[in-house]
Amino acid sequence: MGIAKKEANFIWGDKVRVEFIDWLWPNRYPLRMLSIMAGIGGVSKSTLLLYMIAQITTGRPWIDDPPGTTREPADCILLSAEDQPGDIIIPRLMAMQANLSRVCILKGKKITMDDGKTGLVGIDNLSKDKSGDLDMLLEVLDKVPNPKLVGIDPYTSYMGTKADSNDNIAVRSFLRPLGEIAADYNIAMIGITHLNKKEDSSADFRILGSVGQQNAARMAWLVAQDPDAEDRRYMVWLKGNLCPRNTGLAYRILNVLVKQPGTERKDFYSQICFEKEPVQLTANELLAPKPQKSGRPRKQTDASEWLESFLSEGPVDSKLIFEEGEVLGYSQRTLERVKKSTGILGIPIKDANTGRIIRWDWRLS
Repeated sequence: MGIAKKEANFIWGDKVRVEFIDWLWPNRYPLRMLSIMAGIGGVSKSTLLLYMIAQITTGRPWIDDPPGTTREPADCILLSAEDQPGDIIIPRLMAMQANLSRVCILKGKKITMDDGKTGLVGIDNLSKDKSGDLDMLLEVLDKVPNPKLVGIDPYTSYMGTKADSNDNIAVRSFLRPLGEIAADYNIAMIGITHLNKKEDSSADFRILGSVGQQNAARMAWLVAQDPDAEDRRYMVWLKGNLCPRNTGLAYRILNVLVKQPGTERKDFYSQICFEKEPVQLTANELLAPKPQKSGRPRKQTDASEWLESFLSEGPVDSKLIFEEGEVLGYSQRTLERVKKSTGILGIPIKDANTGRIIRWDWRLS
């Protein structure tokens, strides 16, 4: 049936209902929108997503929440193309003390043939076209009582076998419906993806595939390893325009014993522990190519001498330290290393009315 008539659908600005942004994780991951978590393989992006699921399903606060913050526990939906529920996902969630009864893992779909035979088939296409299975996600969302997060790990594995992640139009066509679903169900949609190997490129162009991926998301965060600590990771701002640029955070990967239900067997699984002090490092600094020449220890020694002198009169705002250090040629990463190696203390300064941390002062121990 053809279109008989078409008319413009418009609205006057004074008739628009104003809706402020609600956040799953304030100023980091918004509700009703698509966000991206990006990083090279093996830096624990999946583990970080599971940490978020553990916090949401138990109602525990985020590390940078004001004191006394409480939330109602909510449900989470997870699609994982790389990890199995029984040997990776659930044991890790147990290590993080998640409420497993609020975790829904979409494994695949049950199909019934014309002859009545049934079978289970995996999902690898969440596109909106006829061959896609976006309706399976919608079915789960309708059945889950109180969903707040859908995590897709990685989302490029669910674009279908014919889709090209380098095709800007194909990427936007795939991601746009996910953002619309987030808005319709008032949830946070978080997709994990990887970085390309173009180390000489800006962080803005390091997401693997089309730049349309980053453009389609309203917030994007980089997950990267601390080069000086095997078990330490950074989560830093990669893209966003919904709030003032937020500081990054650091966390450590801990291994804790998990007991297999119904047996005496135990094994180690990952748990995440965030540090309270924010991180001022940028994505470009973390992704910068490693220097080819040596000499970093000498520079770090010089920075240590300067920093101890700079703090000799008393505590100093960390932002001022970074600004002054940059003038002298000391990067924030170098100063962070000096702070760690010399035992310099980070002191949180809180707002007297809200109790929220407004800055960090450094002082000699």
